[in-house]
Amino acid sequence: MNRNALVLAAGLSFLLLAPSGPLVAQEELNFSQVAKGVREGLTRLDRELSDREVELGRHLEVLGKLTEGAGELARSAPMTGRDAALEAIEEARELAAIEPPLDDEVFAVLERCRAEVAHSVFGETGPGAAARFLAQVLKLEESTNGKLRKLILDVGVLRQIDDLIDMSSNAHIAKSSQSLDRLYLQHAVGLALREPR
Repeated sequence: MNRNALVLAAGLSFLLLAPSGPLVAQEELNFSQVAKGVREGLTRLDRELSDREVELGRHLEVLGKLTEGAGELARSAPMTGRDAALEAIEEARELAAIEPPLDDEVFAVLERCRAEVAHSVFGETGPGAAARFLAQVLKLEESTNGKLRKLILDVGVLRQIDDLIDMSSNAHIAKSSQSLDRLYLQHAVGLALREPR
């Protein structure tokens, strides 16, 4: 995504730095083409960010189910807690498998969690069992945190582009308004000069 953002920034720089003068017609054509590219690029960036937000939301839902499972291990009677934790893992797996499925790392963590809970035929529970279970969940939390931090950074890049567009448009609106005021003033002066004395 950062590469796309740099391409957009380059396009915006072209708009800001394009020379004026005899090549007005050619520059107007280029302006339209670049502006279209910027709009399309911003749409792609917005769509990508939205897709990643949905994906992260599903990561958080999976983590929520696993946290519920850890709670059952910590609080419930041995076999009851074990069965409840396995059920929570299965619900998390179903969430992760919804199209498009989450990445393989999520399913690997879920399998390790299942193995951690299922390995004891006595259905061991309590704080120790919950802690070992959460040690596996922590790996998914770290991965999710990394994805979320990357998303926040990329949203910041988009915000910088938005600020650049806003700053540029405000400056050009002000200059255009000033030019229009000068034109009206000069037109008024011309009308006054043409009036018979």
